[in-house]
Amino acid sequence: MAIKMPILDELVANNEKVAHIESLYVGDMTYEECEVSWIEQGNYSELIAALPNLKHLTIKGSNGLSLTNLNHQKLESLEIASQCKQNIGHTTDMPVE
Repeated sequence: MAIKMPILDELVANNEKVAHIESLYVGDMTYEECEVSWIEQGNYSELIAALPNLKHLTIKGSNGLSLTNLNHQKLESLEIASQCKQNIGHTTDMPVE
């Protein structure tokens, strides 16, 4: 189950201000700050839909990560940096590797 992520909600709520974003990296932190296996994430489906020009998305950490109904015309790459891929919820038309 995805946890609530206020920053994701804030970006979605202000999508007209961030609609120009083409590349996004979420979770940029060092090992000393937080191990990748401890990083909590949320549901990115609404954020991806709110960013019509998004081409590249990198998410570090996958605890609670959810990508459902992922359908985006411009998204070229989706990278998830994680120690365990089995806890990612997804349903998408994009190939998941």
